[in-house]
Amino acid sequence: MSGKRQYPSIHVIGIAGVPEIGMGDRLGDILSKAAQKQATPLQENDVLVVTQKVISKSEGQVVSLKSVTPSKYARQIAADSGKNPCLVELILRESRSIIRMDSKRGVIITETNHGFICANAGIDSSNIGDDDRVSLLPKNPDMSAKRLMNYFKKTLDLMIALTQVKLSVYPESRGNVSNLVFTLNGDLDLGSSPG
Repeated sequence: MSGKRQYPSIHVIGIAGVPEIGMGDRLGDILSKAAQKQATPLQENDVLVVTQKVISKSEGQVVSLKSVTPSKYARQIAADSGKNPCLVELILRESRSIIRMDSKRGVIITETNHGFICANAGIDSSNIGDDDRVSLLPKNPDMSAKRLMNYFKKTLDLMIALTQVKLSVYPESRGNVSNLVFTLNGDLDLGSSPG
């Protein structure tokens, strides 16, 4: 035997040059072209990690707080937590239940309608482009993943696994924690429309 022993490895490659994503943008096309442009094209069996916010923005899961009318209960929680009552109303709408409230940090830990446990029902106001708008979690994260996977299979003839992450802040943590919102790398439904 000659040479060094080869061990399994993981290579992480960021995709640069992705433009600001808006409703209706074709993520599969944008991501594959950006990867190709930087000379790191997507390859068979790659695992693509996409932030929840990018998918939410492309699917139109962005809401103007001005369009939300807070309930009495939302106004009461907002008074205790120091949060915008319209934001609290969205948190309540996007949640099955409230797990915990930390009024000192203005964080409401909820179980989302999807069954995820996260701060403020996963609602995010950063990097949306307008102080009045927030992004919600995708309505159906598994379907979002399937659409992207189907796109890569149909257009590039590649089997790509997709993982979506959500960056959250928990009262118990000393910083940000990345949550795996979903991982999907099973059978492709080639009957879905490409994403």
